[in-house]
Amino acid sequence: MNHSHTRPAFLLMTVLLLAALAASCVMPVAPTPPPASATDTPPSSATVVPQPTAVTPPTGGIEEIAAFCRDYSIRGKEKQAEIPEPSASASQSGEEPAQMVVSPLEGLIYVENQVVLTGQPDQLQEISQAFDLKLRVDEKEAISLGEGRAIQLMYILDDRPVEEVTCLFNQFASAHPELDVAADPNYFFSPAGWQGGGSPWTQNGRWAHTLPGGGLGVAGDSTAFMKQWAFGDAGINLLTNGERQVREDLGKGAQIVILDTSPLPEGDFALERRMGNPTRAAGVGSPDMTITDIPVQDYDACPGLDRYSGKEIVQDISSHGLFVASLAHAVAPQSKIHLMRVLENDGCGDLMTILRGLEKTSTELSHPGASFEESLAGTVVNLSLGVHRPDNACPGNEPECTYALPESVTSLQAMVQRLNDQGAVVVAAAGNDSWDMVTPGESPRGPEIPASDPSVLSVVGSTYEQTRGCYSNQGMVAAPGGNGVNLTTTTMEAGKAISLSPGEVATCVVPGRLDASDAYWCESGNENDCVIGFAYGMDETTGKPGFQYVYWVGTSFAAPLVSGTAALMLDSGMKPADVLATLPTGVDPAGGPSDYLGSGIIDVTKLAQ
Repeated sequence: MNHSHTRPAFLLMTVLLLAALAASCVMPVAPTPPPASATDTPPSSATVVPQPTAVTPPTGGIEEIAAFCRDYSIRGKEKQAEIPEPSASASQSGEEPAQMVVSPLEGLIYVENQVVLTGQPDQLQEISQAFDLKLRVDEKEAISLGEGRAIQLMYILDDRPVEEVTCLFNQFASAHPELDVAADPNYFFSPAGWQGGGSPWTQNGRWAHTLPGGGLGVAGDSTAFMKQWAFGDAGINLLTNGERQVREDLGKGAQIVILDTSPLPEGDFALERRMGNPTRAAGVGSPDMTITDIPVQDYDACPGLDRYSGKEIVQDISSHGLFVASLAHAVAPQSKIHLMRVLENDGCGDLMTILRGLEKTSTELSHPGASFEESLAGTVVNLSLGVHRPDNACPGNEPECTYALPESVTSLQAMVQRLNDQGAVVVAAAGNDSWDMVTPGESPRGPEIPASDPSVLSVVGSTYEQTRGCYSNQGMVAAPGGNGVNLTTTTMEAGKAISLSPGEVATCVVPGRLDASDAYWCESGNENDCVIGFAYGMDETTGKPGFQYVYWVGTSFAAPLVSGTAALMLDSGMKPADVLATLPTGVDPAGGPSDYLGSGIIDVTKLAQ
């Protein structure tokens, strides 16, 4: 894009208004209409005096944008601190749900004092100077997007909050569409959920403890793994009577990249030999899994606090990525798996680390000598993680909603688009935020970011009964994620009661370690309520670390079943666009498309032969 005619005028405007801007940026005051000037756009004749709870959108002038963003930042902080009222649906049983004592937003959105800038570096620099921003470039090299565009992490050196700085860049870019710039907070990411991850996640807003390393109970051996319902006709129809329904060598020309946690050091790991596979033909091997560590900073603010007790959540779900990898491997055992550690052992990471993992995929895992459009041919990227859409959402006509509930994260969207352009298929978990949808017909929440990107295959979690798990958000297609049962304190099944506060309503109970009893654990007669996968952690029986099979539940584990299927399809000769178009059509009629399962539960035998 040629900006040679716009830049001189832009710089002149910057010089003329810099003094006024400096004066206006000292204190966070309410926005006032700026004086008319040759560089400011006159307000519309339809503009009215703003109400106390409203904010007047800026019309393009630097001073007006600066005032708007100061007010936006203040209101955004206030919104983050609000504690949501109990939903009407949660009170339909006649019992009042327990009140939250901690906002699910406050202190758990993004890394303080950091912004991620995307676009043309010279234009980003000009905007920074126009608003007299004090920013320091991160020492790590910027991520190149081609054609001069780049993504760069910046540190805010003054006391301006993240909301204000991102607002300044984005509002100015909105007023000047000839500019190619955008700013994102450096969001916290977690495994498809809030407060450190949807897998595990808060049960009715409370934290559910897992085994060391992750998992909701020990699940037996490799035979139990291969015979689980998720691979059978209640799931993706990979196995029938223990026999594989698709060619064992299919998927050999594909690779699956998993951005997640990892309990293992960098290097090659013999996943197949460690797991064992009773359905594997004698002498048939599979490639080792390669593990890469993208350095992750361990942030004190993540995973955050329990919503009700206000106490800090302490968890170890380091095996989350290994569990995901084992499911993808079971579907496509001949595909090469790359596990990139982009999340800490507690399941938390940040946007910039995710972007660097995607950059590594784009550059180091591409095929040498291939054209750009074919450089990631046969590659599937699995993202069982996301940016949560918070519970204390507000109507979209309030500007701070666009901050608290972003429709997209520009930098992440740009990297996903780059991978798509290189021929990769991106799959993401839809998220586990719909646990408080009480009424069966009530629409679950939409997918998290990046599953909300239309170019990403978003995956719903289905149950043994081929319904949507009550925890699962909406998505394009479904795959087994495990059960979630709607119960209340007055209608719980005998023997499956759980410990809740007096009068509290349990809207979506997921098998797990909810209390001291065995009533609702996966291994207590509820095996078909959970998914089985491979993990590494402390054996509670022996007190020693080791590998074991464990139970878990969540859309995090539905996604790799789709990723493995996509790898089989790519290896059979399909183009990425064909996979995106075809995969939602190859579903089990008994499992969709009704009941918010997207197009339905995928059927491997219909998609890969």
